[in-house]
This record gives sequence, structure tokens and C-alpha cells, in this order.
Amino acid sequence: MAVPKVDGQFIAEAIKYIDENGVPWHNMSTKYELVWENGNTYPPKYVIAVANHLQNGAEIDVSGYNAVEAKNYLTAKEYEIQIKQTKYEITITSESVTSTDDSFTMDNISAGDVFKPLDASFVSADGTVIKRKYGKGEKRNTNQTLPRIAFQIYEKQIAALPVEEKEQFPILEEDLE
Repeated sequence: MAVPKVDGQFIAEAIKYIDENGVPWHNMSTKYELVWENGNTYPPKYVIAVANHLQNGAEIDVSGYNAVEAKNYLTAKEYEIQIKQTKYEITITSESVTSTDDSFTMDNISAGDVFKPLDASFVSADGTVIKRKYGKGEKRNTNQTLPRIAFQIYEKQIAALPVEEKEQFPILEEDLE
């Protein structure tokens, strides 16, 4: 599916709608921002989805096109798009979890799902930094990098567990709902 075709008046109405209703966390932009006349910024894909909803009655859905397509569509209509460069750091220790992103909390841990990890490492009690050993074909960080580092660190101990304990070992299961 391609970017829905929307008129400029509905893009303006979408901005008003977003100002009144906000942007759901899972529709926040991680790469591009539409810069509006007043200097406020908005996620391009979500603006188009809301404009399509207002103009055509469609559901507000961003899944049919990607961020680059949304950026190109709005740029062609002479809207200003800028690259979003915000980077956040999250630190997990045995005592606490802190983040430079105020919206990320342990009560709202899924807020981190919209971000791409740039780096992940484990720092042991003696200060040794352990990086992920990537397997063949593994070339990037994902939201699974940190759990994989933890498993890598404790791999020998996990392998040595009795079968009964291995069967009870906690695993991450994707929510299929």
C-alpha cells in the first residue's frame, strides 16, 4: 500500500487534531519530524494517517507505508521535514533503571519500543565492559541485544544447569495478541 493521498486542508486539520488529542507513544517518530508553521513538530506518518482519517474516514493506521515514503510525500507537497536526531541513554544496574528520556519508566517500559538501540554493553562490578559477540549474519543492535549480552555472559552457567532447571528457565515470549 502507498501513502494515502490527502489534501493540504486535511493536513492542517490533522495538526489541529493532534494538538488536541496528542500522539500515541507507538506513533511517535524516531527518524523524521514535520515542522509546522508555529515551529511545533509532528510525526509525518501519523499526520498523514490522521489526515486520511479526517478526509476519507479511514482508520488511523500507519502500517501501509514507511517513514521515508511519508517524508517524501510531505516534502513533495512543500512541507518542511527535518531529521530527528534525539538520542537517549538508559542505564540498568542492580539498584535502579534510569533514562535520559523522561517518558521512559519501568511502569511504561514499552515506550522504549519505538527507539533503535545504537549500542549496548554490560559493565561488571570490577568495571570490565563486555560487548555483544555477534554471530554470523548478526550485524546490528536491536531491543534483544541486552538480553543476549546477559545470556552470553552466563552461557556456561546456564548450560551447566540440570535439565529440570533449564526447563524452568525464564524466556521472553512475544505477545501474540
